[in-house]
Amino acid sequence: MLGAAVLCMLQACSSDLSGPAGDGPGAMENMGAQEADPHEPRDRPEGSKRGAPQPSPDDAHGSETRPGVGVVTNMVDAAPSDADAAAGDPEDDTGTPDSGEGTETPVDDREKGAVRDAGDSPPREVPPDLTGVEALLCDGDPGITFAGRMLPTGLTAPGGGVMTENGFRFLLVEGTCRYWVQRGKLERVVTGSLTKPNLEMLRNALDLDNWQALAGDYPIGFPGAPDIAYILGRGGLQTPCGSGGATGGRGGCVHVGGSSATGSADLRSLHMGFAEALEHLYTAGEAVQGDIRYLLVRGKGILPDQVYSAPSGWPLGDPEDFAIDEAEINQTGYMPGTGRLATGEAATQLRQVWQRFIDFEVSGRFEGQPPSGSEAIPIEVMGVRYQLFVRDAVPLEEASGLIAY
Repeated sequence: MLGAAVLCMLQACSSDLSGPAGDGPGAMENMGAQEADPHEPRDRPEGSKRGAPQPSPDDAHGSETRPGVGVVTNMVDAAPSDADAAAGDPEDDTGTPDSGEGTETPVDDREKGAVRDAGDSPPREVPPDLTGVEALLCDGDPGITFAGRMLPTGLTAPGGGVMTENGFRFLLVEGTCRYWVQRGKLERVVTGSLTKPNLEMLRNALDLDNWQALAGDYPIGFPGAPDIAYILGRGGLQTPCGSGGATGGRGGCVHVGGSSATGSADLRSLHMGFAEALEHLYTAGEAVQGDIRYLLVRGKGILPDQVYSAPSGWPLGDPEDFAIDEAEINQTGYMPGTGRLATGEAATQLRQVWQRFIDFEVSGRFEGQPPSGSEAIPIEVMGVRYQLFVRDAVPLEEASGLIAY
């Protein structure tokens, strides 16, 4: 029953979640992603109906990161100087780098990472008079109080792990009542503040009042199914999963993919409730801005030739200063937490490339296909092909870019 429930969710039993699955090795992680307007993500007016089309803001840019290998661990790409910016058009996609670009030198910045800065720290937005599990979600302090995430277990494109290392789908809630949602790889992360109606929706959709009965480890239902974890409270993802770390008799973790099977509940309603809550909060949120994580891989990998019919150029100078050869990453594999970090103007320029891909101005996906149906953004410079893997960074990440669930 569990396997059928997970499969049902990923194949979008709910009409609100229907959409095409992606092609290729990453198809499993795209099953269940809602077919998106090409201008996703959208900033929606408060109270807008879930799934109702809304106009896209001109400044909504997409960013997702893809895994790297040890040689680029925690590298930060500096923004170009004013002189560099004046020397060439950062949006020039002719395939030939401008002579004024290429002065950016990645520097090792292991101490920085994608940490929250003053501009990212939201004020405490906790609604008054919260009780019970709602007070557990919004306890007023930074840090995760609820997390739901799905990790792929099948094959992905070499380098693609940077986009999914924290989950290809996730919903994160912080004690300040701030949340973050990602629907799929190469989709934008959105954020917002939980209102009292949103908190009630989460409590009901996820059956949080009966969480103790759900806590435990469950086996993956079928080969290739994602590794799924739900965590309530501040106890984290434990091994084995259970109600340990609960606060006031509430909380604990549910792990579908654990090493042992200790849970016995039917999780059908939890999976469907999570999909519903994720979609509801996604439509209510706004796209995050700031840093992005990415990886540039030399070679076209598993991408077919037609993907490069209208590739993007590389906006940060000489791509060879940033690229990893696909043979190298094929041999070593991707190590989570070793993607590149782009900040400031470098992040803005990469996000512009990403947005052009989302808007179908750069090739890489079929008409009507959501970004999550693609494996990478095609880049070509002077006849050399590259794959760009990118994602939004979120303030809850550690310096490596990983989230400590």
